[in-house]
Amino acid sequence: MYVRTIAIFAAVLVAGCKPHRAAEPPTPAGDQPVVIEEDVVLQVSNNNWSDVVLYMVHDGRRMRFTVVTAARSAEFAIPPRWINANGTVQFVAHRIGGTDEYISPAVSVRLGHTVTLSLESNLVRSSVGVW
Repeated sequence: MYVRTIAIFAAVLVAGCKPHRAAEPPTPAGDQPVVIEEDVVLQVSNNNWSDVVLYMVHDGRRMRFTVVTAARSAEFAIPPRWINANGTVQFVAHRIGGTDEYISPAVSVRLGHTVTLSLESNLVRSSVGVW
């Protein structure tokens, strides 16, 4: 029994001592890999007297994204996984304590673009733009 325990311990010890793969050499400063994946930036200007809940429509489903405080501006990053497969984003703004909401048209975006959403006191008059 004692010999079997030592044999198992030795096997585990030897398995843990296998040589690891050598680290890759560092790349020179001029050859840095280009990071392709960037976020889409959402700039929201809430000109409403109420806080507004922002939802994103992703593949036909409304998902809560964030809350924008009344009479404030905010900036958010939209991760690439929240962009629809066809490269569009769509927002729904719902006023807290109210029944009115703004449903934006689906706008085409690419990684690195900035989407501006201007929420007005009457949400129906709100607008969205991409640059």
